Amino acid sequence: MTAPTPEPGSEPAPEPDLHQLTGTVLVIYYRQYFQRSLQSLLRPGDFILALAADLEARSLTVQKAPFANADLLVAEVVPVRVLKERWITPAHEDAMTSLLRRRSLPVGLILNFGSRTPTLRRIWKPP
Repeated sequence: MTAPTPEPGSEPAPEPDLHQLTGTVLVIYYRQYFQRSLQSLLRPGDFILALAADLEARSLTVQKAPFANADLLVAEVVPVRVLKERWITPAHEDAMTSLLRRRSLPVGLILNFGSRTPTLRRIWKPP
C-alpha cells in the first residue's frame, strides 16, 4: 500500500530555521545597538522602527506584535520585546515565557539597549 500523493499546493510550509532566524535578528540588534544606543535620548519606539526596517531589508516579514509583552513579530513565529532598562529582569523573562506558552510560539527574544553593554535573552518555549 502506498501513501496518498498530496495535492499540489497542499504541502505544509517548511519550518523556519529558528536558530538562523533569531541569529539574524540578533546581528541586526547588535548593529543597531552600536549605531544608535550612544544617543542617550533614543526612545524604544525609534529603536523598534530601525530594527524593523533592517529586518524587512533582509526580506523577513515583520509586524507589530498583535499581543502584549512583545513589540514585533518576526516571520510570524518570533516575538521580540525591546527594552531600555538597566537590565533584563526575571519578570521580563517570565512574561515572555508566558507569551510563548499562550501563543504556542517556539522562541522569543528580549533585547535591551538601555545598559552599557548589549543584553539579550533568547527564550525557548518550555516543554
